[in-house]
Order: sequence, then C-alpha cells, then structure tokens
Amino acid sequence: MPLDVKLISSIEFDVGRDARSFEKKLLKLGTIRSKTMYKFDGYKELFTVNPIEYAREHGIESFGKQPSILDWASSDLHSENTR
Repeated sequence: MPLDVKLISSIEFDVGRDARSFEKKLLKLGTIRSKTMYKFDGYKELFTVNPIEYAREHGIESFGKQPSILDWASSDLHSENTR
C-alpha cells in the first residue's frame, strides 16, 4: 500500500467526552482532511496537516475544558467552511 500514516503528536484528556468533542470538531473541517481508497483502521480520520497544531493555531486549544470557547471556535470555523 503506497500510503504512509504517521502519528505525529497526541493529547491526553481527563474526560473521554472532551476528547471525542475535540475530535469531532476537527473531523468536520474538510479543508484539512484527507481521503484514501485504502481501508484500514482509522482511514476515515486522516488529515493533510497536524490537526493538533492546526487547532492551536486557530484557537481551538482548550480541548473541551472551556466549552464556551470550543463552541465559539466551532461556529467560527464552520462559517469559514461554508463561505
């Protein structure tokens, strides 16, 4: 399979719900997502850039600890993707 998948960085969460919320917000951002025809565990969760670094650069850094900030960032990023 001519595909290299590398785990570049990770985040530890105290609450699994926060991790899933953060992940869902990033998975909604089509501009940083990648697709492949190859099927493997995680093939629907690929990114063209480091999603953690992207989140930091775009103010999605609170990782669920302050939901009001994440909700604002999600709304802001969603409006950017629909323009």
